Amino acid sequence: EACMALQVNHDIDVNFIFWCCWAGAMGAPSLDEIQMESAMDAVGQWQREIVRPVWRARWKLKPSYESFPEDLTETLRQQLIAAELNAEHIEMLHLARAVKIRIDTGLSTWDKASHAASNLKLYLSHHFIRENTKGSSTVSQNPIPKDIQVPLSTVLCACFPELNRDEVLSLL
Repeated sequence: EACMALQVNHDIDVNFIFWCCWAGAMGAPSLDEIQMESAMDAVGQWQREIVRPVWRARWKLKPSYESFPEDLTETLRQQLIAAELNAEHIEMLHLARAVKIRIDTGLSTWDKASHAASNLKLYLSHHFIRENTKGSSTVSQNPIPKDIQVPLSTVLCACFPELNRDEVLSLL
């Protein structure tokens, strides 16, 4: 539900959310600007031209499409779910190869969650700057909307169940 809120309300690539959390959970240092830009460039076109169109088509079929028979549209929707998951899997594999991260298994859970949160904030900053500057030359100083804190904390809590919600919220 949290991932859907991020995806539907803010056009966020949930694979990037997972990748940012995964890198932190693996003990990688926080990603830097160059790594983030490189990663976003590596999969951005795939996300826009392959994953998103399949996702949009699937959503148009929910619960059914106009007067078309629901038993037929539901079959197609299920096929699109499988295609979307496959496309996202390909994106994740490409993303994992696009940017090399250094893994450190000796970090505490807090440090790993802190790195994941830092990665998320960097990704979201880049995402919203890109979104806000389409056709514009001005950029807001704080482009990240406030309403994403709850879904982000839900994702981080799921990735780092050893931490409580207040601890996770303090990282965001």
